[in-house]
Amino acid sequence: MKPLLATLLAVISFATAKAQVYWPPSADTVTYSQLNAYRQTFCDYLPKPIGITSDYAHLFTDAERHTLNNVIDSFRKKTSVQVCIVTLDTICVANDKFDDLALHIANAWGVGEKGKNNGITICLSAGYRRIRICNGNGIVKIMSNNETADIIDNTIIPAINKEGYYVGMKAALNAIMKKLSSRMPH
Repeated sequence: MKPLLATLLAVISFATAKAQVYWPPSADTVTYSQLNAYRQTFCDYLPKPIGITSDYAHLFTDAERHTLNNVIDSFRKKTSVQVCIVTLDTICVANDKFDDLALHIANAWGVGEKGKNNGITICLSAGYRRIRICNGNGIVKIMSNNETADIIDNTIIPAINKEGYYVGMKAALNAIMKKLSSRMPH
């Protein structure tokens, strides 16, 4: 949690001039309004991606993150499809705002090539046990949102439950790449 807090403190230090949010308050004195103010600031001043896999919740080892990045980069070179993985701690977003934040990240970071809208953003919150796959409009023409929901329910969740987050994300990437590769022009 300490590396996440350091990243978030950097965001807050930039944002405090514009929003009167002081973080982190003492753990004993955190109020609901302070937490909501922090979450709003996080959303308003999203940090820049820390790589293809932006692991803000620290769910992956360095080696796992490196492997995920390599798989994603290799697929991008073959297809031009851009995929990113973002893990979020519950401190960053309320449970009922998770889907909105995932879509906001996908749009704000510009995942996918301009004009092709061929980006896929996979957001994961271990604390909320939530996953959202945001498909760019160009991807939806090849792989529907219902199909990505099916990948979440029948591939990612069973893999996470059985073998952990890294295996779940690798399974997600494999399922997405297999589906897209079979449907994209060569």
